[in-house]
Amino acid sequence: MAKPSPLEIGRYLAREVAYRGFRSGRVAPSWARGSARAYGFRPPSALRANVLGAVFYGIMSVFLGLPVAIGAPYVEPMAAFEVGASLLLGLCVVFTLMQVAPFTATFVSEGVVDLVRILPIDTYVALLSYLSALFLYWGALSILALFVPFLALSFAAAARGSIPVAAALAGVFSSLSTLALSVFLGLALGIASYSARRRVSLRIASTLGWLAAFTAMYAVISFHESIVRHLASYIPRASSWLGYVPFLGPIYAFSSPIPLAASCATTIAVIYGVYRASISRLEALLSGAELAAERPRPAPRRAAEARIRVSHPLAALVRKDLKLLSREPRRLASLLYLVVFPIIFAIAFSWGSASRLSGAILAAPCFIGALSGLGSDNLFFVEGSGAKVLYHLPIDRRTLALSKALATSLVTAPIACAASATLVLLATGSPTLALGSAALAVALNVGTSMLNSAVSTKLLPREPSSWSELSVSTTIGRRFTRSAIKIGVSIASTAVPLAIAIGASSAGLGLWIVATAVSSYAAAILIAGAILVARLRGDLTS
Repeated sequence: MAKPSPLEIGRYLAREVAYRGFRSGRVAPSWARGSARAYGFRPPSALRANVLGAVFYGIMSVFLGLPVAIGAPYVEPMAAFEVGASLLLGLCVVFTLMQVAPFTATFVSEGVVDLVRILPIDTYVALLSYLSALFLYWGALSILALFVPFLALSFAAAARGSIPVAAALAGVFSSLSTLALSVFLGLALGIASYSARRRVSLRIASTLGWLAAFTAMYAVISFHESIVRHLASYIPRASSWLGYVPFLGPIYAFSSPIPLAASCATTIAVIYGVYRASISRLEALLSGAELAAERPRPAPRRAAEARIRVSHPLAALVRKDLKLLSREPRRLASLLYLVVFPIIFAIAFSWGSASRLSGAILAAPCFIGALSGLGSDNLFFVEGSGAKVLYHLPIDRRTLALSKALATSLVTAPIACAASATLVLLATGSPTLALGSAALAVALNVGTSMLNSAVSTKLLPREPSSWSELSVSTTIGRRFTRSAIKIGVSIASTAVPLAIAIGASSAGLGLWIVATAVSSYAAAILIAGAILVARLRGDLTS
């Protein structure tokens, strides 16, 4: 009997990683998201796995490459090429890590690597199978679309004489080298993910990394023109040292031999070092070799030292949720992003005129407070396969919804409160308004958290199951209902107070009248959330 090829093995590995990631609530690729749990997963397809990502990345690449090819009134073609290529390199690192690291983490932590070890194949074939699963059947190959349109537009600009041909060639080298580094770095981070669950420092670093990735992606998409303008004015002053920076250097020093040679040599050395570190660890996993000696476990405490702690069910659930959230950096970063995103938006809004700010300043705490409370879903999905245990405990839906809302607010409300008070204080100089805006942000945060948690709890499956984005919405009707309710909650808690703040100020009403109207609505949101939680009845199976 002929042995299966690496492509065939990789296809089954991708399906197994998708299934186990779906079961634990960790990760699932695009080709599996449309499949109901009752009917199983669709067979992995290289085309279906890569086409959506390729379209998304291609649109971003064209978006950044058009100022190079056709010109823009706010930047020269060469400056547009340098800034666009630099942004693409950064986005490449972000998107590649978001593809490679979760796949590798699930591959290692969910035991798929154990299946590879028992197959009658050598380490080389196992490595090829893993790479085919990652690139062909998981969708990592689509990242190439991030560079192809931009480089094509750059060569078109070079053919017209807008930029030097050497600059476009340097862009090819920097793109391929950055992609290689990102893949190897994603492998290393994914393999080390299990250790990240046990080490606080690694969990903090991972959370900050995911948060930076989400923030950078939003900033580049939303503030592209402002970023290009700023960087285009800064690059001429920094060109003397940018040419020596690895990966970026060839773009800025393609015509200077010494900086070009230094940056290229450093780039190759960095890639080789990360390659050896990541591939050697992956080969050790696939072959079953020990990566490192296990840390000695502390001796168990004696029975006399043990203490039984009894606490209120609500406090115990909140403490459990916060502990689980701290062990899942991606979920924690997703929750924190809903605080960082409105803060960035509010800061960008504050760049406007003082007259506009004086009328609609309360829109910032409304936006920050309401949006930061919409992340309570992460507290449900962080349960993963452990959610099955909750169905066998004496926990009703009301207590569960309240615990998720409180855990969400304990993480996000302090940040929303501090940011809102700071922005209002800087804009108005009034400590009274700053304190009022802080209270407004907290009220909207808690109210939105309770509304969102109540909706999520109501739509939970009634049979014991894992909780994830896929398992909670197992049918098209349930997905539509859940999405429609979520959109309604978002509009009611976010858009309405924003409209009140901006509309009342545009009508010429005083700031204190606007504050009274917005505060009344925030109180209504808080009361509505409390009522909706209180109306929940029964346990999780009813």
